[in-house]
Amino acid sequence: MQVLGEDRPVIFYDQLGCGNSDRPSDLSLWSLGRFVEELVLVKQQLGLDDVHLFGHSWGSILVVNYYASLRPHGIKSMILSSPSLSIPRSYEDMRGYLEKMPSELREAVRLGERSGDTSGPDFKRAVRTYNRRHLCRVEPPPECMKRAHSKSSREIADHFLGWRDFKITGYMQDFDCTDQLTKIDVPALFVCGEHDDACPESTRFYHRLVPGSKLEIVKDASHNPQLENPVDFLGIIRSFLAKIDSRDVERSV
Repeated sequence: MQVLGEDRPVIFYDQLGCGNSDRPSDLSLWSLGRFVEELVLVKQQLGLDDVHLFGHSWGSILVVNYYASLRPHGIKSMILSSPSLSIPRSYEDMRGYLEKMPSELREAVRLGERSGDTSGPDFKRAVRTYNRRHLCRVEPPPECMKRAHSKSSREIADHFLGWRDFKITGYMQDFDCTDQLTKIDVPALFVCGEHDDACPESTRFYHRLVPGSKLEIVKDASHNPQLENPVDFLGIIRSFLAKIDSRDVERSV
């Protein structure tokens, strides 16, 4: 995504608790409302009047709730990449993908879940196979992904979702913000990979709830299309933003 910086300013920030930000150990901080407030402050402190919002995976939840709850000014568009806007739906998608895996891997997962022991080699092989099919299909994983994972927070991830070993156990396990999508009244792009963990069928469902939104499916990619098929992915993003820019120019003439 940094390549987009050749066209326009691009701002990334590390949320509290991950990346290079402070890492307080206080579970009361890890709430959707807290992270929405953080986005508000980033926009204010940097003096960002007009912006395009980009949210990937968890970021899609943050972007939708920020816009739907606060109706902020200066949002020119939003891009929801590999969106996971209904955790129960995401769970069903994950289990659906699991059912399409080889029978011996399905059996390993079934036995591991029944016994509570998911440390066996066959269960771990099932997890690796799923990840390589639906999270990132690049082998070996890109260095930038390794760096990002090394600075992620397992504490926050477990608290929010507990998404591990084909189960979701965190406090957001029943979260669903699809009812907020009708409040989106700025240009919106939904994009996901052909084999995405945020599967195309669910992404298409979200897209249909946002009037006038656009949907793109990236071929030969899964949950990280920006790494798996960067040429097509960046082409989609650039085309979407260029159309909005041209509309702005037409309005100003």
